[in-house]
Amino acid sequence: MQIRAVRKGGVVVRADRIRLCIPWCALPALLLLSGCAASDGSIVAEFDLDPCSDAIYVPVSCRGEDHLFLLDTGASLCVFDSSMRDQLGYPIGRDYVMTHSGEEAIELFNAPPLEIGERQLDRDEPVICQDLLSLQVALDEHITGILGMSFLEDYALELDVDTARLRILESPVADPAKRGHALHLDLEPHGGPELVVDVGDTGEWTATLDTGCSYFGAMEYEVCEDLLAKGLLTSSGISYTMTPHHAVASDLVVLDWMKVGPFARAGVVLTRSEGSVLGLPFFFGYNMVLDFPERVAYLEPRGAIAVQGYDSRPGLAVYYDNSGLVVSGVAPGGPAAASGVQVGDTILAIGEDPIGGAPLACVQEYFRSTSADSITLEIRRGTEQLTAHIAVNGGSHSRTRSPDVDAEQQPPN
Repeated sequence: MQIRAVRKGGVVVRADRIRLCIPWCALPALLLLSGCAASDGSIVAEFDLDPCSDAIYVPVSCRGEDHLFLLDTGASLCVFDSSMRDQLGYPIGRDYVMTHSGEEAIELFNAPPLEIGERQLDRDEPVICQDLLSLQVALDEHITGILGMSFLEDYALELDVDTARLRILESPVADPAKRGHALHLDLEPHGGPELVVDVGDTGEWTATLDTGCSYFGAMEYEVCEDLLAKGLLTSSGISYTMTPHHAVASDLVVLDWMKVGPFARAGVVLTRSEGSVLGLPFFFGYNMVLDFPERVAYLEPRGAIAVQGYDSRPGLAVYYDNSGLVVSGVAPGGPAAASGVQVGDTILAIGEDPIGGAPLACVQEYFRSTSADSITLEIRRGTEQLTAHIAVNGGSHSRTRSPDVDAEQQPPN
């Protein structure tokens, strides 16, 4: 059996390309899913969901012991931490993979029985056993496994962001007409779910929907070069991701706009990479159902949400919807209110750094901890683009207005 895989944050999880989605410097994960068996026969398991998190976890039972697994639709196989090695029995084979430190041998094992809620997931696909310490450090969470597509592909996955619930459903899903706009979903053998994205060109950009990716996404090099040459993409600096061995530099690019089905979004920031993925900030912009056996994704825009609490310094509450990072609350009399920021404004950039799908937890942490005298926000309000200077540590408030945005330059509705 030939299983190709590569490292992710020091862990072998991918069957077709290199991805570094969760950096060593990631903020502590804010999401802990407490599962329960659901009474609805179409629901296999249901959990709490926090759309401010950089990761999604599910409680899993293996031979009577409870474990916390990272849910990763970008991983083709399931990965077990080396602490569970005794539960996997004898290896059934070995394969070789390319990592950042060179070629590495991995052992394959028969999948043990796993239970989620009250459902036992039995699979014939092999599993991998790896030391997950580097990923545990990056997440600041003691996970003992990664739940990949070999265990998820027989079900549907629902992210109901408005009600903060994650559900694993039977396939086909009930009432598909009420689930939102239906889009075709590709699911290649030993690969993650893929969606075609319209970027304003006759060619198609296909991206893997990856719940294990904490940032908005990445675009493969060849597609980047083509779109840069056509003026649909612009370069925007460099980001750094820490691996167990060294820092990996990635070029950032800004996509003028992208359209998934009827939903358009402007100013998306992506990294240039070996492969194309869309990560959690993309997921959290919608209420979404991924029906893997039926090869269909259902998307609907998020509704209005209750303010969960203002970030301490600017007096803002923000969340992702399908148009970007949106202001959901402004504290009366607070610094953001004094600078003219309003509920419904879309934040395009903080200072000179475009948002473009940065992990929400990182944005909130910056608002809470910045030592700057003021926070500069580039915001979009209808066809206007505004600059707001929010005083947080003794600075001064101000607001300026950019020229109205030409309607012809807006992404289609």
